[in-house]
Amino acid sequence: MKKICSLLILAIAVIALPGVAFADKSIKVDWVNIVGNAGYAVEMKTAQCADPGSFTIVGNVAADVVTFTTTSQPANAWRCLRVLTLDVGSLIAGTSAPVEVQIPPPLGPTVITVSIVP
Repeated sequence: MKKICSLLILAIAVIALPGVAFADKSIKVDWVNIVGNAGYAVEMKTAQCADPGSFTIVGNVAADVVTFTTTSQPANAWRCLRVLTLDVGSLIAGTSAPVEVQIPPPLGPTVITVSIVP
């Protein structure tokens, strides 16, 4: 029997990494851990969430890891992200609600945090 889980993304932050041009931003995603998971996959769409287009897996993390950072995101772009809970065999056991963020223009270090409440 497959365990169904829902995820809560705690925050998404857009950050400029030290020593990296401000035009190259990173997106850090944090979420609530689901006990017993086999890992997580982070998916991203290079558009606003309501726009057409498909999600692509941009990274995987091990069980009980609750953060992921993408790099080299262009300024003034929209990104839509979601996190998938994986169970044994990398089957999808649950999916977070999608969250969108706009990467700010290259004005300097900026942090944007978005919280989702179920």
